[in-house]
Amino acid sequence: MGLGISESKVVYVVVLVIFVWNCFIQFGTDAQILPQNEVKALEAINSKLKNLNWKINENFCSTKGSVNRFITEDILSNVTCNYSLSSGTVQSVCSITHIQLKHLNLSRLLLAEFGNLINLQELDLSFNYINGSIPSSFSQLPLVILSLSETG
Repeated sequence: MGLGISESKVVYVVVLVIFVWNCFIQFGTDAQILPQNEVKALEAINSKLKNLNWKINENFCSTKGSVNRFITEDILSNVTCNYSLSSGTVQSVCSITHIQLKHLNLSRLLLAEFGNLINLQELDLSFNYINGSIPSSFSQLPLVILSLSETG
């Protein structure tokens, strides 16, 4: 005593539901929320480095991937975000994964606040005047790349 639903119709419905869900997730929301602890860390970095001109809030990563500013071919200010779906919602959460601040004439100690970006995988401060020791806050970071080449 069957329900009269063929196996191919079930497969079709499942595929359709998956397709609609993916479209909804991709196009149905533009809200990528940066956690408050990362907002505060970026605010502190922006304030201490002075010339980044980042406009920081929970929507900092709303450009779907990165915040770039190429001044010339060599001068670069880049922040890359990674997105994940917040459990139980259709709102995605972003996290800072890469920061590149190259040739910006930054002159100071290496900031401990970078260590508050808990998913930071790359920090490239090449061709600046960064000095001092690596802060202990970096010890828990999943850093794959830390570039301080040609610093002062």
